[in-house]
Amino acid sequence: MAKVVMGLGTAHSPMLSTPPDIYPLHAERDMGNPELLWKDGKFYSYEELLEKAPANMQELISMDRWNERHEASQRAIDRVGDLLREANPDVVVIVGDDQEEFFFEDNRPSISIFHGDKLINHAHDFSTLPPSFQAAAWGWYSETEESYECHPELATHIVKSLIAEDFDVSTMKMQPEKYSVGHAFSFVERRIMKDHRIPIVPVMLNTFYPPNQPNAKRCFNLGQGIRRAIESWDSNQKVLVMASGGLSHFVVLEELDRMVIDAFEAKDWSRVNSIPETMFQSGTSEIKNWITVAGALQDRSFELIEYVAGYRSPAGTGGGWTWAQWK
Repeated sequence: MAKVVMGLGTAHSPMLSTPPDIYPLHAERDMGNPELLWKDGKFYSYEELLEKAPANMQELISMDRWNERHEASQRAIDRVGDLLREANPDVVVIVGDDQEEFFFEDNRPSISIFHGDKLINHAHDFSTLPPSFQAAAWGWYSETEESYECHPELATHIVKSLIAEDFDVSTMKMQPEKYSVGHAFSFVERRIMKDHRIPIVPVMLNTFYPPNQPNAKRCFNLGQGIRRAIESWDSNQKVLVMASGGLSHFVVLEELDRMVIDAFEAKDWSRVNSIPETMFQSGTSEIKNWITVAGALQDRSFELIEYVAGYRSPAGTGGGWTWAQWK
């Protein structure tokens, strides 16, 4: 039977692929973002968040602090890549969210698994992107077409196993024409795997968009189901499971991030399930990608590699960028 060798988690923000002097451009996007989720589970405008920001916010967004966080983030990305290569898996199951890359309002499944042969990262013209994304695009996209090998055999087995356990799973075997692979998956290919590409099974969750977001408990149970599916696969291959995204954003919610990290370390799943669904909205909803992987690796030890409170504006916007392993 197949074996789960490790779990990994990585943030995938565009901030991670831009130098600190670009951070103010990311902050400019926040000024018009209608989904700035604060610690009370409500959305506020940028101007309203300015009034709620800590008194020491100017210190937190100094260039010195930005440089420190940038260096820590790059070390963490490299560390996750090193761990992936050391584990030397045959397949990587990546749990990420789709942000209107494959799915839109005409059809938005709660859980979808791709079981085709490959995914294409289409060539992108970086000059057409907003300035902040122009500098970050290389972390997600390429200016020439890239093809990412998938693992249809394991993907199909996982789907069949989950269906047998009463999970309603949508499937895709063909990539939608003209649409490029989602950034949750291309970041792993380009920034984590780099030149050491490994076949993947993309598990796409709808964490962002009401009304059919899977709740945290469902995500944890899904991870458990994925683990059972992998271990029932008649193969001697080694499988690694990876979370892509999170933690909190587009407002840095350090208290929430630390609660989630502490719960993972303590294997305190009741604490995770006690977090209101109102907190798993907007970018912060990507914590559910991690909860899914935590379900798959619930018997393993969780080890934090790095947590970066990535403040980028006087209003406290940014994100809680996190890297970890389950071993």
